[in-house]
Amino acid sequence: MFIIYYYKQKFDIQKSIYPDALIKVDTIDGAINFKQIQFKDSEYGPIRIIISPTKFIKDYLNDGSTKDIVVPVYATSGGQTSWVDIFDFVSKSGWLQLYKMFFSYDLGYCKSNYGKEKFYPSVIVHKCG
Repeated sequence: MFIIYYYKQKFDIQKSIYPDALIKVDTIDGAINFKQIQFKDSEYGPIRIIISPTKFIKDYLNDGSTKDIVVPVYATSGGQTSWVDIFDFVSKSGWLQLYKMFFSYDLGYCKSNYGKEKFYPSVIVHKCG
């Protein structure tokens, strides 16, 4: 799975900072919990929760013949700050390809305080014409 490989690469880069770090992967109700445990005596570290494939957001984004997929991944650095990484896979010639990965803060703009907020995708609304 592309998303797991993506995070494994990210966590491997941090191996020079945290040489004792371990990667722990488990599943709960179809979701994949991907965690980097940075210290031997602690469960502290970044966490990514990839939702169950049955909960991926699917519909047509680019008028293709195959439904495109948006995968929200809940993320935390290990502390209290959290966000969503949003992977956008679009259909191209009948195959799904990663179009782009967005951060919830990059897509959320709050008019009331003119600042960034978190965006949480829930549905694709496809309208033509």
